[in-house]
Amino acid sequence: MTKGLKKWLQRCILIMGGAATLFLWENAYMVWSSMEQGFDTVSVRFEEKADFEQVQEALRSSGGESPTFWGQEESDNLMSEYETEPKTVDIFHFYGKGEEVMPAQFLAGDYPPTVVDGGCVVSSSLSDELWNSRETIGEKLWSGQREYQVYGIFDSPKKILLVQQHPRENVEYSAMELTASPEQDGRRVALDLVERAGLPAPKNIINGPGFCWLLYQLALLPFYVLLVMALWRIRRVAWPRWGKCCLLLGGLILFLWLLVFPYPSLLQSVGENWTSLGFWQELLNSCRVHFSELFTLLPTYRDALMERQVAALAISALLASGGMVYLVKQVIYPYCLPVLKRGEE
Repeated sequence: MTKGLKKWLQRCILIMGGAATLFLWENAYMVWSSMEQGFDTVSVRFEEKADFEQVQEALRSSGGESPTFWGQEESDNLMSEYETEPKTVDIFHFYGKGEEVMPAQFLAGDYPPTVVDGGCVVSSSLSDELWNSRETIGEKLWSGQREYQVYGIFDSPKKILLVQQHPRENVEYSAMELTASPEQDGRRVALDLVERAGLPAPKNIINGPGFCWLLYQLALLPFYVLLVMALWRIRRVAWPRWGKCCLLLGGLILFLWLLVFPYPSLLQSVGENWTSLGFWQELLNSCRVHFSELFTLLPTYRDALMERQVAALAISALLASGGMVYLVKQVIYPYCLPVLKRGEE
């Protein structure tokens, strides 16, 4: 192999490696963005199911939390007017905002409004099986003595039905979703509502906003790798001490800005408490708690969807970080640092 051909191949590998790194990084960021929109609630899973009296009391005493109650069960007797054999499907019954229970991409229609008791949405695979069509808005379904009307169809390979069911004596809920901002202690907000309303004791609590903030840091891992490696290597450049200190301070400010960029309220908190050791200890403890929440997810479809997205984000971020290490060693170290050294001369 000639020297020119070898150099050309090296450049092609660098270009493909850079493109793959950028693609993986963008994919990690897009996954985080979708999770930040779809799993932005504080999710409370009860040890025992909440009955309709407890739910009504929670709605009366909720204040501004806007709780949505839901549960998942398997039904083996779902039928449409065109089916002679009942189907086995996963049914989510909820009361409140359906988008807080299941983030979904709708092909037609939308979640039924809260005032509609018995309104439902079906997955595309269930619609295909029941009606062999996706033009099924307004169709009727039956499960035992209960009748549902289709308001929307969402994209999913699973056979899933989500039903808006108002609280009554024969309806129980195993989980609750609350809205909370990132600067709030979502766990504390949830526990306060549980105590005020006399709801069943929580089995586990997943603070969605805090959890998504931690995933945002994971999505930015490739950039953090780039920043640390660049600053670490530049220390060898024979600059004046004040120049290196300014560069380090600039890197620290950039890091703090990226840490809380999508969350203006957290940015304000960092600006007010950045000199407080207790603030940073609390932030690190929150990271530990949010990471542990990943291992308390229940075997429901909603949680399985979250786990798959977390896995996709983590794989993309780690592979992009590995690609960034390669690019820094092959591009920044050999080409950028010699330019800096020539500038000193």
